Amino acid sequence: MESLRLRLGKFIGAVSAYLLPTGVVLLFLFFWIESRAVKLEQHLRYINDLGKIQELDARINQNVLEARLKLQLDYDPIVNKLTELRRTQADLQQIPSFINSDGQQKINQAISAYLEVCRENEKEIDRFKSQKAVVDNSLTYFPIAIAELKKNQKINRVLADHLNTLLRDILLFNLSNNQELQPQIQQEIQQIRTDVRSTNQRANVEQVIAHAQIILKHQPEMNRLIYHILDLPTPARAEDITQAYYRAYQQALDTASLYRLGLYLLSTVIIIWIAVSIIYKLRQSAIALQQSESKLRTIFENSQVGIFRSRLEDGLILDANQRFITMIGYDSAEEVVGLKQTLEFYVDRTEWLELLERVHAQQEVHNFETQFRRRDGSIFWVLSSARVNPEQVYLLVVITDISDRKRTEAALEQAKEAAVVANRAKSQFLSHMSHELRTPLSVILGFTQLLSRSSSLDPKRQEYLDTISRSGEHLLNLINDVLEMSKIEANKITLNEQDFNLYDLLDGLQQMFQFKATSKGLQFIIERLPDLPQYIRTDESKLRQVLFNLVGNAVKFTQAGSVTLRVKLETKDWGLGIRKEISQSPILNTQSLIFEVEDTGSGIASEELDQLFEPFVQTETGRRSQEGTGLGLPISRKFVQLMGGNITVESQLGKGSCFRFNIQAQSIEADVIPLSATSQQVIGVAAGQPTYRIMVVEDKPSNRQLLVELLKPVGFEVQEAENGIEAIALTQHWFPHLIWMDLQMPVMDGYQATKRIKSSEKAPIIIALTGNAFEQEQQVALEAGCDDFVRKPYRAEVIFEKMTQYLGVSYVYAEQERTPQENENSPSSVILSPSSLEVMSPVWIKQMNQAATRVNAKLLHQLIDQIPGSHAPIANALTHLIDNFQFEDLVTLTQQKSP
Repeated sequence: MESLRLRLGKFIGAVSAYLLPTGVVLLFLFFWIESRAVKLEQHLRYINDLGKIQELDARINQNVLEARLKLQLDYDPIVNKLTELRRTQADLQQIPSFINSDGQQKINQAISAYLEVCRENEKEIDRFKSQKAVVDNSLTYFPIAIAELKKNQKINRVLADHLNTLLRDILLFNLSNNQELQPQIQQEIQQIRTDVRSTNQRANVEQVIAHAQIILKHQPEMNRLIYHILDLPTPARAEDITQAYYRAYQQALDTASLYRLGLYLLSTVIIIWIAVSIIYKLRQSAIALQQSESKLRTIFENSQVGIFRSRLEDGLILDANQRFITMIGYDSAEEVVGLKQTLEFYVDRTEWLELLERVHAQQEVHNFETQFRRRDGSIFWVLSSARVNPEQVYLLVVITDISDRKRTEAALEQAKEAAVVANRAKSQFLSHMSHELRTPLSVILGFTQLLSRSSSLDPKRQEYLDTISRSGEHLLNLINDVLEMSKIEANKITLNEQDFNLYDLLDGLQQMFQFKATSKGLQFIIERLPDLPQYIRTDESKLRQVLFNLVGNAVKFTQAGSVTLRVKLETKDWGLGIRKEISQSPILNTQSLIFEVEDTGSGIASEELDQLFEPFVQTETGRRSQEGTGLGLPISRKFVQLMGGNITVESQLGKGSCFRFNIQAQSIEADVIPLSATSQQVIGVAAGQPTYRIMVVEDKPSNRQLLVELLKPVGFEVQEAENGIEAIALTQHWFPHLIWMDLQMPVMDGYQATKRIKSSEKAPIIIALTGNAFEQEQQVALEAGCDDFVRKPYRAEVIFEKMTQYLGVSYVYAEQERTPQENENSPSSVILSPSSLEVMSPVWIKQMNQAATRVNAKLLHQLIDQIPGSHAPIANALTHLIDNFQFEDLVTLTQQKSP
């Protein structure tokens, strides 16, 4: 039994002797591993992310404020910073592994609270952008609506004064957000409504009031969103994450210290048999600590940003890295630390006081821009971030030299100013080119009209004059296309709304293209829904140009089948990206109209659709036709967008195309449509009227001669002036009733002359004449004192109509009735087809086809002269095609089928 105990004791001793050192080693290893659990690189990465989210949050708030103050043209800086903030937030969720589960839970809770506030912040920013878009839109169109009302409506001075007061108070309200202005503005709106007398004025005034009320409604909400965004506690929530992390980090350090203590205790217990090991481990720990401190110091000294600590009470610099010392122009820290105060380096010392005040209020400041002065007196820009230590003893400041960035910003500002100057020069060039191109055309077309008024012309010469006039109009259309595109690129194009009959416009298109479609064997159809308003208000000229271009292209590129124009009210999604039950804009009585131009032509390839609306780009079909400039569709798209809509196209090769666009138009009553001017030829002033004195002020003799030759034979007394000085002198002793004033003249231009003449007590009527294509020129002329505005080239009936409008002149007109024989032989009375030409020989038809293919107008006229007199209507119709440059129709008519 005893021997058994001895053997058992030996066995236990042997096992203990084996297991105890192993257990001690394992326990020692456990303590040692846990004492080194804290990873410095993870800690530095995490605190860097903590600082970054606070910096991004401040930047986002700053960008929102700049967007509110319109210091930014778009929202890209806000979007970019939000994207960067989300990436940093994702990095923050990767908590260092040495933090225990309880610490990670608290950090995650703080992160969740912070993310919730950030989500709310992003929602508020989206609401702010939405509200700002509404306000900016009304702020853009509100002054335009008032200007249009004052320009196109005859309103009394009281109503005009109230409108000007409303404009001033609305703009003041937008700038100051003074809520006390709201009752005053509402009172002004009520007064304006009281002053309105006519129905037409009321509709336009209500349009102005609608914009004002939108601003009154949405401006306070936008400012409330700004205050809410700035008041959101994102910095506080970010600070909660920081505090939670530092507590967890401190706990991890404390835990590591406890394990280190356990290691020391264990080492003490077993110091006899592992004394050497304990000493070794202690020395290793000391070395690691020194390395850690050395590493931190190395980071501090070698940082690419300047770092220094200063005492709060007097700004004395307590510590600084070499980067800061170098930035301020010193060689070593000994020259600065303990000797210099921070205040000495600020160019504006009040900024140091402002920084201290903000630090005391917020505990930290980020992205504070200021200027520092180096030792040699030179100045540089810095971006500083500061934080006060928990004991409120010193201030830790990090600065970055941003002088290069400031220089770049200054260079960008200079480049921007240069771009503005270049754009202004471009506008001046376009204005000059418009005048230079239109002025000679005005002379050509004007003298053509004068010659056409002569009764002594034989039919052949009258036909030549008609051809010259049509060619001039064709050249003017080409010039207008190029100038329209130039105005679009220069942002000089505006919307000129007027009241007109939509049905008449559509009927005019039917008459314009029916002949050409019928001659090609096409069916041209215009479909309009019964609920389509007949009288609307929008830019008639631009709408007509868009429809003329689209229908003209459809007829040109369709060889068989039909061309259909559909017009309807928008009540559902027609493929234009808008869906409404009843399409109404915020402006009273405004509806959205849909126009569709569908053809069965050759179609457009899918790879060409993306560039279809680019300037000077044509499809393959267009290039083969060798016609057009490639500007029609880009101009049409800009016009449609200007009228509040969009344009789309669907097409398949070989099956046809469908162009679809919508516009915003205001439906009006029929009684507000003005009567169209007569096109009869004026041959004299009606009896019983005074002798009207008319002055023509024009520097170019040919232009003066044109007006003089037009007005004198009718019965007006006409005098000429070559420039503004002569016009003023002539006005003072001749006292004209009306002055036709050119605007661009040497010595003194028309603007200055108009101002001087209008300053007299009994000033005459002054109507501006200009070749400038920019619509803003009209507003400038009216502001200078002109009563009206006529753009060159003009028609004679426009000149006579304006003098009737302002002087009340009545005229005697020439009889223009056509004989039955002329009506029977008119080109529009004959519908040409290939069978119509069978009265001539196949050889003659082939010669006509070859001449039309080579665009040889002279040979074509010679061939037409061979048509017998009994078939004069056919000859007249063919001549009409030649005179209107419709050679492709002639080629189609004269194509002979192969036997």
